[in-house]
Amino acid sequence: MDVLTGEKVEQSRHSVALHSSRARSFIDGDWKLVDYSYRVTNPEDKYELYNLPEDPAKSVDLATSNPEQLNSMRTKLKQIVEAEWIR
Repeated sequence: MDVLTGEKVEQSRHSVALHSSRARSFIDGDWKLVDYSYRVTNPEDKYELYNLPEDPAKSVDLATSNPEQLNSMRTKLKQIVEAEWIR
């Protein structure tokens, strides 16, 4: 953000949610969740989970091996989605 605005940003973002017609993604700290259940056409009960500092290329899906992190991320994303619909 510093580069875009020319102003110093005091606190960086810790999390961000993104939406496309293919899926919703949620980045929270070091983790990224890709949730295909929000797909516009043919939603799937499919999730991908990545540890970004350890795997910036997102080549190793950790969803199966980290169920607690997966469920935590899914819960946070659901809260964001539901809050957005209320507005």
